[in-house]
Amino acid sequence: MRYLYHADCSTRAPPRPHPLTNHAPVHYQAEHELRKTQEEFDKQVEVVSSICNKIITSNEQHVKYLSKFVEAQAEYYQLANQHLIDLLNNREDTPNSSARTGSTGFATFAALSENLPEE
Repeated sequence: MRYLYHADCSTRAPPRPHPLTNHAPVHYQAEHELRKTQEEFDKQVEVVSSICNKIITSNEQHVKYLSKFVEAQAEYYQLANQHLIDLLNNREDTPNSSARTGSTGFATFAALSENLPEE
């Protein structure tokens, strides 16, 4: 064992404690804190995973509903476009009839709109 001497070299300094002696309680306390922290971390991982899964499920539902909405909009505008084309074709088929009767062809459009599906 090596001895350390004070500056006056007349007395011997007390020996330093070995780094591993008397640290067992600190070691156990550190392990306990590590376990506790790991348990808290695991709980937080579960909570965050659950929240992420709910967000993914919710997002899938939103996409599904949005797709149905877009399909309904496309169908509606396609049907409206077809009615307008039919109206224009009807007016073009009878250009002199509107001059004779004073009709503007909107009676045909009204008749077509009666066939619209009800929502």
